[in-house]
Amino acid sequence: MGLFNTKAKRQKALAKLLGSAELPTLPRSVVELLGVLRDDNSSLEDITDTLQQDPEVVTRVLKIVNSASFGLRQHVNSVPHAIHLMGRVNLNSLVLGFSVSQVLPKGGATGFDNKRYVNVAVRRATLAKEFASRIHPATQAEDFTAALLQDMAIPLLAYATPEAYASILRDWKASEDAHLEEVETAALGWDHGEIGAAVAESWDLPQSLTESIGSHHAPESLATPAVRIASLMRTKIGHAENEELIECARGFGVDPDWSVETIERSGEQISELANLMS
Repeated sequence: MGLFNTKAKRQKALAKLLGSAELPTLPRSVVELLGVLRDDNSSLEDITDTLQQDPEVVTRVLKIVNSASFGLRQHVNSVPHAIHLMGRVNLNSLVLGFSVSQVLPKGGATGFDNKRYVNVAVRRATLAKEFASRIHPATQAEDFTAALLQDMAIPLLAYATPEAYASILRDWKASEDAHLEEVETAALGWDHGEIGAAVAESWDLPQSLTESIGSHHAPESLATPAVRIASLMRTKIGHAENEELIECARGFGVDPDWSVETIERSGEQISELANLMS
């Protein structure tokens, strides 16, 4: 994972970054729910009982499941119904995604736009799920989460180092072809992927997700093909984002025309999902 390829070094970098600030924490009810969802021995009743302990999580889950972007043909009006339709893997990904989005800082550095950040994250997540359906369907839910959270350290960097990160954003936006992680490494000695992995470790997230977040920009990425493809969706206006992404997908056997259609489709209805996820 780049410069900080051990847990100890990543945690040291995270502590230095935060200084006297505290790392945001996931709500206890969410941590308990995620634990039950990952437990193969837990029953539908166990999941339902744990989920219903937090009315806010229940409300958000039902809103997202019933949104147009989720694409269900029938209205879901109960927790057991939602769990039955989604399955524990999809529910785990959904809850983890919106819970992390909620606890991340919303601002700090001049030039950081949280709404834009969330929209980009949701679009990458949507792309990852679409490409996973084509390349390795079994990981669609996990890939959605990995792509959604791959840049989760950016709001933390913007909050914890506002002046330094404002300068990084200015330099990145002024450059023609530099990638954000390259500007971050030159200025700070680490990039948002490495810091994101440290945050994931602090939250005791699954190792596969931690590795995916930490290495999504690395040449020898540990992320799945779909997440690697989605990470190539660049955000600057005028950047030739599609060519690099399409060529990467072609290397995994994806037809370029299908990739173009998928990229265009990923921009539809993301506003609704972004509002529900944040």
